[in-house]
Amino acid sequence: MSYSSGAAQNQTAKFVLPINDRTTLTLFGSHNYTRYYQSDAGPGETWQQVLLYGKNFALNNNPTDEHYKGFNHQKKQTDFEYIDLKGDIGYGITYEDQAYTYFYSNKTISVNDVTGIVGGANTSKVKNKTQAGLFPNDIGGYDKGNRYRVYGDILRINKDWSFGTLKTGAVWEGSSTDRHNLYLDLTTGANDNAFKTGVLNAKTLEYSSWDQYQIFADFEWRPLENLTIQPGVKYINFKRTIDGIEENSGTSGFVKHTSAIGSNTYDKTLYFATANYRVKPYWSFYAQYATGFLIPALSFLQTANPSLNQLQPEQTTNYQLGSVFSRGHVTLDADVYKIHVTNLQIETADHQNWKNAGTADYSGAEAQGAYAFDFGLTLFANGSLNTAKDVTDNTTEVDAPKWTDAVGALYKQGPWQGSLTYKQVGDQVSDGGPLLKAYDTTDATVAYDFGHFKVKLAGFNLFDKRSITTFSGSKLNSTTDTGLYTFQVGRQVQVTLEAKF
Repeated sequence: MSYSSGAAQNQTAKFVLPINDRTTLTLFGSHNYTRYYQSDAGPGETWQQVLLYGKNFALNNNPTDEHYKGFNHQKKQTDFEYIDLKGDIGYGITYEDQAYTYFYSNKTISVNDVTGIVGGANTSKVKNKTQAGLFPNDIGGYDKGNRYRVYGDILRINKDWSFGTLKTGAVWEGSSTDRHNLYLDLTTGANDNAFKTGVLNAKTLEYSSWDQYQIFADFEWRPLENLTIQPGVKYINFKRTIDGIEENSGTSGFVKHTSAIGSNTYDKTLYFATANYRVKPYWSFYAQYATGFLIPALSFLQTANPSLNQLQPEQTTNYQLGSVFSRGHVTLDADVYKIHVTNLQIETADHQNWKNAGTADYSGAEAQGAYAFDFGLTLFANGSLNTAKDVTDNTTEVDAPKWTDAVGALYKQGPWQGSLTYKQVGDQVSDGGPLLKAYDTTDATVAYDFGHFKVKLAGFNLFDKRSITTFSGSKLNSTTDTGLYTFQVGRQVQVTLEAKF
């Protein structure tokens, strides 16, 4: 994409210490850093921009325009660490305890809007009171930050008998998050200091946290040599707390704010069961059942009184039936599934809270097969047919492909490796409403292993397809609709060199 360069680096270290023949201690740490140029108001372009500038347009180097790369950039940093103690104390009892922590930081500068044309009237206007009054035609934007630290511990204790295995455990996890979103005048580089001027330019100043614990157990029962039955249960208790100032509503030139202080607790006992029956050593059937729930997002607490929000988590009931066959050169499997969702979450009419309303059903069938030749070549094919319906109004859920399929070949013989794959994503309803047609891609790789060194050449989207993948507007291919399009990434070539010591 134009003027959308980026840079990234990562470091990883892992240390495994065998304490004795029954106990192992593992230490792990990783760090990642990324900086890139992209507007937080996108990504994507309007159809008018596509016609004027092509599908690769994103940013430019013009400091008088809202698409200026200096006004649209993001910097992200993460780390992840854990200490794992694993052991066998005899009598069929094993244990594992893993303490962990991870961190995320996002620092973003962005304009408010990217739908304007280059050289035309700037569509990003200054919104905060002080700067809007002085420079109403300046390019407006925001400084967005999000940082959180999560820490927790997972304990697992298993007991094995000849007829089955009992698996038990518990999870505890906490987090601490601070977020802000401050309006800026990007033309002058000025902004109101939210902490000194009564948060006049603050869209969000927020601290939040969660505390959760889970207790779980399942039993893998083997009543017959060719039959396995595994029931399980899990209890989850999740408390989310918020303490912040949120933009509520406003009049011209002045933004009102409201305090959002409160907490909600969500808890649920979940169940699952799976059974596997082997008709032959190479052929089996399985059935699965599970319940689940989706804890409401933090945004549902960003209201005047979060504690009055009685929103319940979305709940699911999941079913799947399938069969797996693997004998000689042939591997086949197929399944059917259904997911029933209740408590779909929607905003109330006064826009002050959220409520539960409606149900949805996701269902489909999937199958895949492969044939492996003796000389290192494997041919494969897979596909799925899917439906995603909002039962309440009989509409199709957005961003849910009606089908997927793929065919390809994999090769590995001696030092040579290679692959050729064709993949297709079926028609789907866009977020804005129109139907997006299916799109496909063809990829290939070839690699040679020299021993201590390995070189790999990969090509993605070899035929340079640029189909629409997402759309946020209401009318496709319209120069008056300001919905944003994203397209398939064009042809890419990547060379990788690995060194082993």
